[in-house]
Amino acid sequence: TTVTINVEIDSHKLEFVFDDGYEAGAVLTGAGIYAYGQTAHISADINPGYQFVMWTIDDGNGTQNKLTREFDYTITADTKCKIILKYRYTITTEVSDPAGATITPSFELNEKDRANITVTVNDGYTLKGWLIDGVETDLTGTTITITGEKTCTYTAVISQNKYYFNIDEITEVYGE
Repeated sequence: TTVTINVEIDSHKLEFVFDDGYEAGAVLTGAGIYAYGQTAHISADINPGYQFVMWTIDDGNGTQNKLTREFDYTITADTKCKIILKYRYTITTEVSDPAGATITPSFELNEKDRANITVTVNDGYTLKGWLIDGVETDLTGTTITITGEKTCTYTAVISQNKYYFNIDEITEVYGE
């Protein structure tokens, strides 16, 4: 006598979702088909130019957030894992005449974050203005506040002060 038992394993799909425009921001591992109760190891390797923010996980039973790039998750239903990324920009800073000033060193800035750039002008020099990627701006002042919008170069335009003297007459007296 042969007994046949048909067992259907309850399987669920784990898939990844990106915000539009961020697809190139990370290499994700862990998507696939899993049996109910199986543990999925989910991870994200973040590519240069991007910053990890968090995951949002929706399995139909509510949304949860994970703040680490890598974690284990027990599968109980079809699940969508959305990775939230920000662009990370390189902000290069320079002065037009390095003898005339020092400036905040170059740095990286996340999308929409704010930062200050400060130039300290040496005696005998003047700050004339600022360039962004070589283009004149209406920015003024020795400290400017910027918002992360793109990779770019901020240049403090410095000039050496020039002094002019008008001497109308010089009289020399030699003895009497």
